[in-house]
Amino acid sequence: MIVLLLEQPVVAEQIDKKISVGTQKVTLDFKKIAIRELLELFADELHYNIIINEDVTGSVALHLKEVTWSQALEALLNVAGLAKKIEHNLLYVGTPANFATRQQNLQQAALLKTVRVVLHHIDAEQASTFLKTQADFLSPLAKIICNLRDNSLWIKETADNLPLVLDFLQQSDVPDKQILITAKVINLDEKQKCELGVKFNSCVASKISNKGTLGTEEVNNRFNFAILTMSQNQQLNIELDALEKTGHSTIVADPTIIAQNRKTATIEAGEDIPYQEKTASGATSVAFKKAALSLKVTPTVLPDHRITLDLEISQNKVLPLSVNGTPAIQTQELKTQVVIRADQSIILGGIYETDHAKVKTTVPFIGQIPVVGALVGHSDQQHVKRELLILISPHLL
Repeated sequence: MIVLLLEQPVVAEQIDKKISVGTQKVTLDFKKIAIRELLELFADELHYNIIINEDVTGSVALHLKEVTWSQALEALLNVAGLAKKIEHNLLYVGTPANFATRQQNLQQAALLKTVRVVLHHIDAEQASTFLKTQADFLSPLAKIICNLRDNSLWIKETADNLPLVLDFLQQSDVPDKQILITAKVINLDEKQKCELGVKFNSCVASKISNKGTLGTEEVNNRFNFAILTMSQNQQLNIELDALEKTGHSTIVADPTIIAQNRKTATIEAGEDIPYQEKTASGATSVAFKKAALSLKVTPTVLPDHRITLDLEISQNKVLPLSVNGTPAIQTQELKTQVVIRADQSIILGGIYETDHAKVKTTVPFIGQIPVVGALVGHSDQQHVKRELLILISPHLL
């Protein structure tokens, strides 16, 4: 009789362990042994390579007398609630759930389909990245390959799940909505605003700032706004035209721009003012300061033909003074967010400036006579307060 002693870590529960091996039968006596360790022992004796799933854990007590190694393996699997699969000399051991999942994956893999989808309006790489991050959207077997050359996706997916993925791409691959935005910037005599026939309300602006040579002043007071329908907008244009002809208003800019949904569009009109500045070496170079009127708008299309407009409007003007040769720039800025319906218009106001003018009055003919003319004439200072109005009109294309 051959006796094979297998060394085990000396643990209190295993002191009485004894293994006797006969020609056909074996006796096993374990008070406590790890299941994974026992499986490796059986695999060695049966000359199998073994793969044990990570879900196989725990310990068992085992006492078997005069059994073969194969019988001992089956007894262990039954006690521990495990399953096995043997392919050639490879032994797989796992829980029944492990094998059920593996079988399901094999069946699904046999039903995988591959399709090519050409995208026309959205970026294929961005679509691929988005799909791969949706763990609940794709099956575990899905694979997506992006072809940047023709903006297409190769999708390998199960037959059950593939229609969902294709439907998602079809619903997403649509052109972005475009918004035609017309703007009108008007300088208006403050006293003439009542001539417009527009009822202005008040609203706290997100930011109104006035920058000059003495620094930046951020005003937290209120600015005016009015929302107009299409017919009111047409009437307003007639009234503004009349005020411009009488010299009470000036259209500073009348830009039109097309913007995509959720994309920022910018219009800027003005000039770069050159001036000389000293370099680090002591020489001089020509630099520029921008004096321009700019409009930045980011539209977001909402349900029911409503549009959110994120607006940034600034007007930079050159002041009649300079500091060490550097021209002073006065900046008026307005940042706000409004929600209006498409084809409506909104007028924003509340940015003021005052024009100072010296007006000389005299008597005709006599005023032109030296010395005498100075006696019959006089000069007055006139102050005209003007308001900058911005008219914004979005239209869905």
